[in-house]
Amino acid sequence: KVFEKHSDMVLLLTGQKSGVDACAMSWAQSKGVDVVIFKLEGGATDRYFRRNERMLSEAPKGVLVFSEKSAFTRHAMETAKKMGLPIKRCGLTA
Repeated sequence: KVFEKHSDMVLLLTGQKSGVDACAMSWAQSKGVDVVIFKLEGGATDRYFRRNERMLSEAPKGVLVFSEKSAFTRHAMETAKKMGLPIKRCGLTA
């Protein structure tokens, strides 16, 4: 549905080799969607938070969330909310 509205989209990913990122990468490749991967930099635990901030500094139109189990995902959501970005929860059950 997002692609139908934003066919010129660029997908921002963390570059994980499995899980949601792998599914998103496969989907993007099948649709011809450009992907920008944000790798972790540095060795400290806060590198995950810094990666989130680098991704969000690209001024995305919105954030899709598939799981809120990770503290790092919740941080990205909180940061996006503060920036006024729309957040869409996908495939989550209450």
